[in-house]
Amino acid sequence: MMDLEIGHRRFDHVIIEGRQFPFTTFEEVSRAYRRAITALDLGASETPLCEIFDGAGRKTAYISYNGRAWEFDPADPFGTSNTNRCLYDPRPGPGPGALPPERMAA
Repeated sequence: MMDLEIGHRRFDHVIIEGRQFPFTTFEEVSRAYRRAITALDLGASETPLCEIFDGAGRKTAYISYNGRAWEFDPADPFGTSNTNRCLYDPRPGPGPGALPPERMAA
């Protein structure tokens, strides 16, 4: 299975509600996840987790309800501190760098 570089980490599969998918790009994962959310007419509280794992089974990133990919931080597993680094942003524009600095990890 193809690996995708995430900084110094790699991933080779995604797990959504216990099912494994062989996505290889953040854009691909984000697009499929948002299509499923829309097709099933799910609200944020009803949406299953979309977690990205490396070949060793370690969680390295996740996709949020809005389709953004975020670096997983074991110290903040639910992203509540707003310090997780955005790895992919599907919104038009220059990409993750366009997010406010307080949303970006140092």
